[in-house]
Amino acid sequence: MFVKSIPDVGQTVLSETDQIDIDVYFDAYRISRDSTFQAELWWGFDTHNHWKSTELELTEFLNYNLARFKAHLPVPDFPDALNFTVRYRYQQTEPWSWQSKDGNCRILHKSTKKPIASDLFYDLQLPLAELESPLSSSENCFWSIPRCATTRSVSVIGRVFECKQTDVFDKFFAFESACLPDVALPENHTGYALVVFQRLDGRFLVIWPICNLSASTVSCVFLTENKTCLNIATNAQADHQVPLVLIASGFDIHSLINEILLLLRREPFASPQINEDDDYECINWYEGWYDGLGFCSGSLSEDRLSLGNAILDDLQSLGKTGNQVTWLLIDYQWQIKSQHGLVSFKSDPALINDGLKSLVKMLHEHFPNLKHIGVAHSIMGSPVGVALEGEVANDYGTFCTPKGFSLILPDSIERFYRDFYEYLYECGITFVKVYDHERLYESSCSLEIVRTYEHALKKSAVRYFYNRVLYSFSNFPFFLVQELFLNPGCPNPLLELSNELSNDSSLSLSLDSDAVTRKNLMLTLIGGYLDAVMAFDAVCLQENEFLDVQVISRLISSAPISIGNVDAHYYFKSTLPDLMFSGLNGSSVVSRLQGISQPVNLISANKNSDSDFFLAVNYDSHKNHVVLAMFNFSDDCFTNIIDLSSISEQFLGCRQCVARMHDSGQIVDLGHNIKYPFSLRPRSATLVTIVPRVHGIGLFGLVGNSIPDISAGVSFIVSSHICVKPNGTLQIELVTRALGIIQIYAKNIHEKGVNSVLGMIEDEVLPLKAFSYEQNCLYVDLQMACELLEIQRPWTNELSLFLRLSV
Repeated sequence: MFVKSIPDVGQTVLSETDQIDIDVYFDAYRISRDSTFQAELWWGFDTHNHWKSTELELTEFLNYNLARFKAHLPVPDFPDALNFTVRYRYQQTEPWSWQSKDGNCRILHKSTKKPIASDLFYDLQLPLAELESPLSSSENCFWSIPRCATTRSVSVIGRVFECKQTDVFDKFFAFESACLPDVALPENHTGYALVVFQRLDGRFLVIWPICNLSASTVSCVFLTENKTCLNIATNAQADHQVPLVLIASGFDIHSLINEILLLLRREPFASPQINEDDDYECINWYEGWYDGLGFCSGSLSEDRLSLGNAILDDLQSLGKTGNQVTWLLIDYQWQIKSQHGLVSFKSDPALINDGLKSLVKMLHEHFPNLKHIGVAHSIMGSPVGVALEGEVANDYGTFCTPKGFSLILPDSIERFYRDFYEYLYECGITFVKVYDHERLYESSCSLEIVRTYEHALKKSAVRYFYNRVLYSFSNFPFFLVQELFLNPGCPNPLLELSNELSNDSSLSLSLDSDAVTRKNLMLTLIGGYLDAVMAFDAVCLQENEFLDVQVISRLISSAPISIGNVDAHYYFKSTLPDLMFSGLNGSSVVSRLQGISQPVNLISANKNSDSDFFLAVNYDSHKNHVVLAMFNFSDDCFTNIIDLSSISEQFLGCRQCVARMHDSGQIVDLGHNIKYPFSLRPRSATLVTIVPRVHGIGLFGLVGNSIPDISAGVSFIVSSHICVKPNGTLQIELVTRALGIIQIYAKNIHEKGVNSVLGMIEDEVLPLKAFSYEQNCLYVDLQMACELLEIQRPWTNELSLFLRLSV
């Protein structure tokens, strides 16, 4: 028997009325208006010592065999929390069956009055300076903690506030800082680059440490063991002008974070900008160089002594399985280094026999679909810096930091990167991966040195590679706040953060999943606000029954798809056919959503646990589609009801939409109030695509080769236009960036037959065998059509399709 209550158990509900409505859904196969079925809601508030029962009233029968019952509950003046459960029976002579879990629902009276600091915090021990919101109509509140007059050697400067009860916060998440130079945290404490809480009154609190170069600041926040105290740690110089920490509060987490980012771009938070007279060439156009399948070169072994031969063997192995790599990263082992650091930024002849330029030329000759080749390097040259005896040290000069790292002289850093990237550019390299940001941050004696390195890198990356950069392991305040917002006009780089999440489960999303998947979902939230594209290391993919969870978490977060080694292909070879299609030029094109991603259920429950169910959404206002990703992180089967009509209205602005269920292939018309039940097996995930119904037509893009299908086919549609001609004929024009089977929703199209459709590609009429029909859907096989018509286009993957439908 399926029983589902709305609100869900464990969620926070904001109520501005004197009553709360609870909906309960049952399987309707044994329920009718004349049946003897009985259902009761048992409920009570924490402020009362007894529970009451209220009969649930049958209100309506819905699609998908659901019966909806409702109860209206009065809310006392000062409620704490509503506890409830449901019991039911089919006959009065039968014993009652109870819902397996109790619900815990916080009933809140949302206040429109802006609070002051003393309203939100107990026992304030550091002064809070109120800040003006960047938006005049904002209901959010902002404070900063001014820098205290302390010496540079001070590590922990004070406590922000102390809670007088242990459950003041509903836990949400914390984001660990990758590095904390010179900050001596107490034992068993972790420093955080970002902390987000939700209070019991419904308000979110965002605590964001600020790293400002003009004040040489390094800071983080950490909490005491029982999570009742928030403290600040820093190695900062005294500076009363620059805030140490930004604190924001509001009821809408999305608007709150957006306003925080606006504040961070303003004085006194922002770093000095690049001078206008700098030779800083910025290319303001987008190139999806990472839209194809990527590959990271593996490490060498005794039988793979040549890096070039090793890469060649790997790419040939992948090519035999039909996977054409379009971008390649030569990772780590390619430069001339010693144990003391970087000797020369040129390629090591012992690893690359004929030099980097010859290797790149050879790879392009063997693999014509390989469009981009990049290299990985440390921002310092090597993890320990520059070798004191070598070409780099002789040409650019070095100095040693107090921690023993050898760095390039500040006056030569920009020249070094200009020469380095010019060498790579002349060798045919088109992008770079840069790591060791956190080591530079830890090793440097001055954050001005850090900024000089980052500035020089970015300037040369834009000049030579159009900012095709993958930043690795950069989750600390300086980089997230300063570098990603320093020059928003540049094309967005890729951002690969640390693989590690907090081991403190009370500060992380309370999802019982592996660390990789939790990390990806965290980045789905964070990445939606940053001027960067999230990137995850493909080597993290493991061969297990939860592979679809890992792949879908990457897909919904708009991350590129890459393989960390040849063996990784075999780990998820069953999913690649759904993620990857062929282009007109023979290259592989992967399914990669390019819209904005964000979680739908932001709150992680404080009690019980329907928080094992996680719902994320990716929407693209330009291409007009929404893709939902649903995750079940529990060890049990889980069923939830999703209001698809409300989601389509929220993100697409209308309910005249159709949805495709990727687990079953079913198409659902959302024109009515559709609440759809989803059942997920343990530790699994699935997708739902929602597109608008224009003149009765819905375009789902390319579909996968099997059911369930984990491909976001709408990501392959570049543009589309649907109109009705004066004679009543429907005309569809669309441009796709890959070949495959296009799925088009058109009600009752299967009844009209093949004579009702005319299709054309490049002025060539499509053969009838390229069309097929199935229950309100038309399928067009573009792969078959291009092969029959012998259409080839080596210079692009985009293909225009023209259809006319008689209605």
